[in-house]
Amino acid sequence: MTYFLPIDVRANQASALFQIEAPKYANPEAPNKDDLYNLVVELDGQQQEFDVALSEQLCVTHVAL
Repeated sequence: MTYFLPIDVRANQASALFQIEAPKYANPEAPNKDDLYNLVVELDGQQQEFDVALSEQLCVTHVAL
């Protein structure tokens, strides 16, 4: 699924909130790759990818692999 968000590039930061209907929860101490969401951010031709784990205890956390 892809979302395109308009952002104000004059601001120092941007944020977005997404609701996931049937979330996959992962253990942040031993994440399973199948339980992670891939988040890709592209801005002005630059791209950064993150693996994001949802945890019932911690809400959302970024897991560096």
